[in-house]
Amino acid sequence: MPNSAHRITQVIPQPANSDNASALTVAPRATWSLEGRKIGRYELIYHIASGGMASVYAARLTGMAGFERLVAIKVIHPHLALEPTFIQMFQDEARLAARISHPNVAEIYELGESDGIYYMAVELVRGKDLSQILSKSRDKHIALPLRFLVEVVRQICDGLSEAHRLKGANGTPLHLIHRDVSTRNILVSYSGHPKLIDFGAAFAHDRLAHTATGHIKGKIGYMPPEQIRGESLDHRADIYSLGVVLYTAATACHP
Repeated sequence: MPNSAHRITQVIPQPANSDNASALTVAPRATWSLEGRKIGRYELIYHIASGGMASVYAARLTGMAGFERLVAIKVIHPHLALEPTFIQMFQDEARLAARISHPNVAEIYELGESDGIYYMAVELVRGKDLSQILSKSRDKHIALPLRFLVEVVRQICDGLSEAHRLKGANGTPLHLIHRDVSTRNILVSYSGHPKLIDFGAAFAHDRLAHTATGHIKGKIGYMPPEQIRGESLDHRADIYSLGVVLYTAATACHP
C-alpha cells in the first residue's frame, strides 16, 4: 500500500528518528506511573496509554553485546491486582493472544509477575490506532483513500479469521471471539501495516474467568444487537463489529 502509506504519513507524521524509543508518541502521564522502574527483565521508559484494566508502557529489554529490543509492557492496575478474577482475565488475554500467530495480530512475548505486579510483554507497534488516524484526518481535512481503509479491514479480517480458527492443545476448537473489535483496537504502523490488539474481552471455551450473566464486554457502539442483549455469540459478532469499523472509517459517521 505505498500510496496509502504515504497518505498516512501526511495525517500522522512519522517521528524523525523512528529507531529511537523517545521518538515514539507519548500519551498523557498516568496517575499511577511506573516510568523508570524495572519489571522483570524490562526497563519501563514511558507511559503510552491506560484503560479500565491496565496501563501500557514502552519498555526496553537489554542483553549482552549491546543487544536491545523495544517492547510494550501491559501492567494490570494495582487496585485490580488483588482481585483473583481480574488476574485470571489478564492471564486469559495473554494465553489466548499468544496462541495466535498472524502478521495482523500483535504478538505476545511473555506473561509474568514481579513484586506483585502482573505484566505481559507485547509487540510495540510504531504507529497510531485507527481512531486517532481518523480523528487527525478530520482535523486536517484530509480524506483517507477508501482503498486504504478497505485494505486495513481486509487484513484485520485475515487476523480475525486466524483467531476464530484457533484450537486448544488437544485440537479442540476454542471458538474464540474477540468481542471488542473497534477503531481503538486496530493499530496501523507508520508504514501502513494494521494489527489487531487487546484480547482482554475475548471469549474462549478454555478461559479461566468467564463473563457473569447480564454483563457485557466491549464498546457498545460496535456491538451487534445480540451482544448488547447479553445473548450467546459466535464469530459473526466480530465480523459485525468490523463492518461498523469500515462504515465509520469510510463515511466519517457512526451508523
